[in-house]
Amino acid sequence: MAEQKEKALEGEYVEFQDVADDSENDISSDNSNDIPDDNTADGTSLATIPSTELTALSAINDVDTLKHFAIKMGIPGSPESVAQRLARAIELKVGYMQGLDNIYIINGRATLSVWLFIMLIKRAGYELRTIRDNEYLLNDGTYSKIKPNVTDSKDPKFPIDRVCELEWVWRSKITGEIERERYAYYWSEAVAAGHTKKATWLAYSKQMLWKTTAIFGSRRICAEAVDMYEYGEMADAKGIDYKVDESGNCKPIDITPKK
Repeated sequence: MAEQKEKALEGEYVEFQDVADDSENDISSDNSNDIPDDNTADGTSLATIPSTELTALSAINDVDTLKHFAIKMGIPGSPESVAQRLARAIELKVGYMQGLDNIYIINGRATLSVWLFIMLIKRAGYELRTIRDNEYLLNDGTYSKIKPNVTDSKDPKFPIDRVCELEWVWRSKITGEIERERYAYYWSEAVAAGHTKKATWLAYSKQMLWKTTAIFGSRRICAEAVDMYEYGEMADAKGIDYKVDESGNCKPIDITPKK
């Protein structure tokens, strides 16, 4: 029975695929260029772009042509920003519209949405499984999905932290065996980093905790799968405000076109 489950598990994974290299994308540096951030974007609706024009993108292989295309079609964002996002989409081998919707520019650097980040992880052959989702760590070392109604800080059931723990599962390219590794991120770590002072973290604490665990854990466990930063991660490091949806996906505040 156990052997059957293991074989079924092995069938879930795909072969590794190479992802474009971006060794210059260092979050610690602030090498700004002339490309405006996407939180000041303007333009017309993507829905107005004819499918024939989008198909023509397959023949574009230089930034200047991409920039011209952006101007011609009125894609939301500056021509430089759109050109860089489209170029990244080509390098990452994702759809052009998918790139425009999920790649954002901060300080001249391309960053990914959570959705695209996780998609690239899975495309590389990794699966993410939630072990603990915003659970409370108690004094006695146990966990609780519900916050205990305890006020005495010395009580064994007094909550001292919150945690999200995920497990990465993949097939080793060396041994061919299924491997697993877990990574946990605690609310206290987010507090220490100053993230929890932001309204987005307070309003979507559960989603932000899960998202951060997935991003940080992936960088440690499967850094070769995605060598770019997630938008919210970069925005937090740069002190830039952003909006978050109910799934934990971070986006620029003003990416929608102005009417």
